[in-house]
Amino acid sequence: MKRAENITASIFMVLGIFVIKGATSLIYMTDIGPGPGFFPMWLGVLLLFLGMLLIIQNVFSKKNAEIVSAEPSEPLWPGKAGAIRVAIVVLSLLAVAFFISYVGFRIAIFLLISSLLYTLGKQKILTTLSVAFVGSFGVYFVFTHFLYVELPKASLSWLSALGL
Repeated sequence: MKRAENITASIFMVLGIFVIKGATSLIYMTDIGPGPGFFPMWLGVLLLFLGMLLIIQNVFSKKNAEIVSAEPSEPLWPGKAGAIRVAIVVLSLLAVAFFISYVGFRIAIFLLISSLLYTLGKQKILTTLSVAFVGSFGVYFVFTHFLYVELPKASLSWLSALGL
């Protein structure tokens, strides 16, 4: 487990460095406030910091050292069940990326959240549908009405007629 955490932390640190490097080419501040480089810069710093923090925690944690020495080492990949879960998530994200321009943000994200919660989380159907509804329609409402961010709308005529 310690090895997997160190690998993950290293990936986060490298990703953080790439994000910081990319953010330096963007404008950090404008006359009216933060520019397009503000958020990526701090996201990169956060990724780099949290990756370093996880590695330091793994190196200096006595509890982890006792657990690792007492138990046999676990494989990095959780086996067939883990591979199936990863495949479900990746295929779901690819499906959303493909269909979001046709069915719009609200329906695509609703289907993504509900399918992932139901198949991976084994949640009750009412809980799944409630969370998926708030996660898709609620996020759409907040982004379009308060943050003034345009999210994809359905390009299919019958969904557009419904206002989706």
